Amino acid sequence: MFLTALAVKMINLFLVSLVLAAEEEEKTIGLTLAEKVNNFYNWALAIGAIAALGIIVFGGILYITSTGSPGRLREARAWITAALVGLIILFGSFLILKTLNPKLTKLEDIVLPINPEAVMPEPPVGGVGAGCGYQGGNTCNGYWNSSRAPKGNFGDPGCEFEFSEAVAKDKLYAHLQLIDPAYADHWFYTVIPCESSYNPNEYFRCGGGNCTPQPTGAWGLFQTGCQGSAHPNDYGNVPWPAQANNAVRIRQDRGGAYWGCWN
Repeated sequence: MFLTALAVKMINLFLVSLVLAAEEEEKTIGLTLAEKVNNFYNWALAIGAIAALGIIVFGGILYITSTGSPGRLREARAWITAALVGLIILFGSFLILKTLNPKLTKLEDIVLPINPEAVMPEPPVGGVGAGCGYQGGNTCNGYWNSSRAPKGNFGDPGCEFEFSEAVAKDKLYAHLQLIDPAYADHWFYTVIPCESSYNPNEYFRCGGGNCTPQPTGAWGLFQTGCQGSAHPNDYGNVPWPAQANNAVRIRQDRGGAYWGCWN
């Protein structure tokens, strides 16, 4: 019978694919989701075909041993018919998908190019002069006044926080997820609100010098030092994306203990 021969052929192809997969096993590290789905699909086809063949054999034996009994003959025909219908549905759907688009029967992994924004850029030069004194800056329609930005607008030159603080926070969180995904939540929900209350122009000077990274003051969202310090990344007097980049580098070099608000 045609369907029986087709089922046997599909089982043979499946067994050959298992042998080839076993030969290449040492070359692979692990199965991706697409490979797992493909393997499950192939196993399902093979198991379905084997089950249908078993039912056909069972129906054939029942037919032969019916000894002319109409009831047993009807039962044997029902078993064989059900198995054949199952084979038609099983391999008919496969052939239809294969005809419409061969890729529908073989999933492939989706490979995305590396997002260039995920690469941490070098921080720009801060707008400061000697002794970390800030020079000039856009007040963003007066949003950055002496109370919000005592050292001027060094952290938000694009006026993003003036335009919409909620949107700016979303951008800050997205940036942290790109440059330091493992610690993005900790930065955003613990360190930044404690150090600066999400103020990219925060400036704080501690009388004794014990509550800031440097006696010259702490700058920006992460309250890091000022440009020109001994450590190349220990400055926050730059636009907020660079503040985040510098803070991540400090964490990587020195650990979270740099910040009093880390824990």
